Amino acid sequence: MWSISSTRLRARMPDLIRVSKRLLNLQEYQCKKLMSDYDVNVQRFMMVRKPADIDVVKNTFKVREFVIKAQILAGGRGKGVFRNGFKGGVHLTKDPNVMADITQKMLGNYLKTKQTPENGVLVNNVSLANGPMNI
Repeated sequence: MWSISSTRLRARMPDLIRVSKRLLNLQEYQCKKLMSDYDVNVQRFMMVRKPADIDVVKNTFKVREFVIKAQILAGGRGKGVFRNGFKGGVHLTKDPNVMADITQKMLGNYLKTKQTPENGVLVNNVSLANGPMNI
């Protein structure tokens, strides 16, 4: 029968009490792709990885409203600030030209949030999704 107190247990087995380590880190677009592969309904989206992709998306991804999201492994993207002074890692717009401008300001720049290092995190991917939807 176990009659050991939690304090004594902690003293005897410190390795079991350690904070877990994350071994799998997925960005939002990777999760959406994975769920979509298994027939889970997700927003339609396209990825922009380089400036040349912006015009392709602008001309082929026809939606009523764009949700533009900087893809980094950190929370608080919506309230984040880029090194270039641009504010917000999440934006909504109905205008394809505004979408292109916002995406250009995010791509290749560093986004700083409460969860990133002081210098921020480089945005290599921007997700462009269909506006708010009901699933």
